[in-house]
Amino acid sequence: MNRWDLLALVALAAAMAYAASIYYPSEFKSFAENEMVRVFAIIVSVAAFVILILDYFLKVFSKAAEKG
Repeated sequence: MNRWDLLALVALAAAMAYAASIYYPSEFKSFAENEMVRVFAIIVSVAAFVILILDYFLKVFSKAAEKG
């Protein structure tokens, strides 16, 4: 597991916490009330998604470049 995979897992956890704060606001009251934390969770989740997509395409294109 490289550092980008670890970052993606952390971002996935942030996205899950954000989703949980929307659907279960009473259980995640402190998280749901803090807008800055929610915005940070969204930004980290989007960044991790972009990193995963870029990592995937880099792996695919590097294999294609080795063959061609």
